[in-house]
Amino acid sequence: LKFSRTSDTILTDTVVENSPAAGILFYGSTNPSVTNATVLNSLADGLNFSNCQDARVTHLLTYNTGDDGLAFVNYDDSPNLVGGVAEDIVINNSKARGIAIAGQSNVTVNGFHIQNTSSSGLLVAKDTANHSRIPSRVLIANGDIFNAGTLEPLVGNQYGIEFNSQ
Repeated sequence: LKFSRTSDTILTDTVVENSPAAGILFYGSTNPSVTNATVLNSLADGLNFSNCQDARVTHLLTYNTGDDGLAFVNYDDSPNLVGGVAEDIVINNSKARGIAIAGQSNVTVNGFHIQNTSSSGLLVAKDTANHSRIPSRVLIANGDIFNAGTLEPLVGNQYGIEFNSQ
């Protein structure tokens, strides 16, 4: 599912399985909201908010994603839309990070469980390879991470939580 440059989009009670790309992707959107979503076996991110203003996700479960389970990204060649909230997030078997905040600012992640990743469990960073901005004002609270960086094939860093260039 891709939503590009939408406003006040609400997605509820959704299951996406076997996506050949991201399971759910919002790009350049304002106030997108995702509640009670499940993404299984995607070849890319489970849920990705790219250059979105005040994105919100509550009750997300991802399993076996080809990239990050949940990503908040802010690319420097796109509009600088910021803000995000993630609550009650469960990520299992991510072939990259469980949760990635790459370039996005004003993000709160509260209540998460991440298990089995190929890279860091949770990342907050400027992604120089993908030209993201420098994130700021990111709050991470009330979560646990198990077996970060142990899912084969290993990629990137294998930290539980990684803060880099932010």
